[in-house]
Amino acid sequence: MFYPNSTWGKWYRHQHSLNSQSNFNMEMTKHVITVILVLLALLYAVQCLTPLRLVNDSIVYLSIATSAVDGHGFLYHGAPERYPLGYPAAIFTLVKCGIGRAWAFVGLNCLCLGLGLWTGYKVLRRLFFDTNREPIVACILFLLSFVVIKHETQMLSDIPYFGLSTLSLWSLVWASESTDSIQRIYRFSLGTCLVACSICIRTIGIALVPGVVLAVMAESGSAANLLHRFREHRRAVTILLVFLGIALLGTISRSTYLRMALATYRDRGLLNSLMVLVHSRLSEWGEVAINIPSHMLPRFSASLVPVIGLFSMGMVVGGLWLRRDRASVVDVYTICYLVILSFTPWADSRYLLPLLLFAISYAVICLKSISRPPLARLVIGGYSALFCVLGLTALAYSTRLSLSGSKFPQVYGDGLLRATYRTAFNPREEFPRDQINEDALYLLQRYEPRAFWNRSTSEHDSENAGRDQKQFGNGKT
Repeated sequence: MFYPNSTWGKWYRHQHSLNSQSNFNMEMTKHVITVILVLLALLYAVQCLTPLRLVNDSIVYLSIATSAVDGHGFLYHGAPERYPLGYPAAIFTLVKCGIGRAWAFVGLNCLCLGLGLWTGYKVLRRLFFDTNREPIVACILFLLSFVVIKHETQMLSDIPYFGLSTLSLWSLVWASESTDSIQRIYRFSLGTCLVACSICIRTIGIALVPGVVLAVMAESGSAANLLHRFREHRRAVTILLVFLGIALLGTISRSTYLRMALATYRDRGLLNSLMVLVHSRLSEWGEVAINIPSHMLPRFSASLVPVIGLFSMGMVVGGLWLRRDRASVVDVYTICYLVILSFTPWADSRYLLPLLLFAISYAVICLKSISRPPLARLVIGGYSALFCVLGLTALAYSTRLSLSGSKFPQVYGDGLLRATYRTAFNPREEFPRDQINEDALYLLQRYEPRAFWNRSTSEHDSENAGRDQKQFGNGKT
């Protein structure tokens, strides 16, 4: 027992005060984070009120699903398309259940987004960080990325793939932690099935396959131990591997994506293709890092985006390098995904969406290793604050679009489908046929009730609606 006014007594009171203040700050931080996550969840849920947001790829996806609904198979204009059929099959299921509307399509994205974030948080907490703080910050930054905000309301496969692929990674990690052999087999089987489902959603899901192999090897102790176990059957194993290799090469060689990529490389030429690849990848990383699409920046600022992309990509690679001694299925998947993406001749920041949560974590790991803790906290805090402000601006703009009602055609998109939307929302407006996308108009007629709120104002409009529906319906079937 210390005397109150003694040196030890003062020191004890001071430490007790510091501990109380620290506990209070931790509780306040926890409450603030909870409020932020709830508000973000509500804002994302509001996006379910949006009218149907169509872009080129979503028109194809919805058309394929519509063809299947009408009993003609998963075809686009009567022919197979290059897209995997997993996402059109999900849309087909929603339509068959009687909820083929924009709110259901966006709701599916929200469900997959929540699933991916929950399992991604579990993976980060288990494999990457020792505290809850960094995974939660990574999840908040992910939700406030313009790439996620933009594509959460569009009928594209990126967010469903993010949810399924992250769930499959967590299943593999979860399986490796089991001590019961039977339970472990069930969990590995679940993870393998989820990997197969991810490939059905996006072809780039093949980047998950090496992670499954790594998980099996880790379960066996090591690659050397696995080979030693099959040494007695070396000839059979060699034949099996050769057969699998030939099958994989045959599958890749028949890929429509590969043929399109090779044709693009051939048209551009080798040197030009290489320059476009480097510029595209750096621009994608730069846009994700500054949280602004480059086309919205002034010309001079847009020229700096690839430079910022080089720095941000270097941070991610640095984080991967720092984890080399404790590589996991997530690290192997990230490397394979980046390698495949490096040879993609097309440019779009949404290609990075499935990796964004892990990319943020790798960047945090790298920054914490190259700077002292106070400086790292200052840099991460300042950057996160600016990133969040820009993200909230993007989310506010998306919410404005979702609640714009009849004004939606005037404010949505870059203008390419404006005439189509204005024709659908107000049939009295007339535009030249070459300005109207007939596929998009048909899909709006079929899946967007608000597009024809004004059609019942006259009998003439109703007759035109029936004639147009019949024309585009026959065109689609």
